[in-house]
Amino acid sequence: MDRPMNARRHSRIKEWRNKWKRVRMYEWQYATATGQMYNQINYQTNERSNLCGNLHAERWSG
Repeated sequence: MDRPMNARRHSRIKEWRNKWKRVRMYEWQYATATGQMYNQINYQTNERSNLCGNLHAERWSG
């Protein structure tokens, strides 16, 4: 009677570990996705400010 209980407990631990791994993977993917999104937003704002700066410089030089 002891052995199946032990096996069941072990399978439960294994299941929990897999679940934890999946959660960590999801968190990592979410973090990288948000990081890429922030990088893209920063890049777009920098591009826009550079564009405005160039137009401003052209207007004043010409």
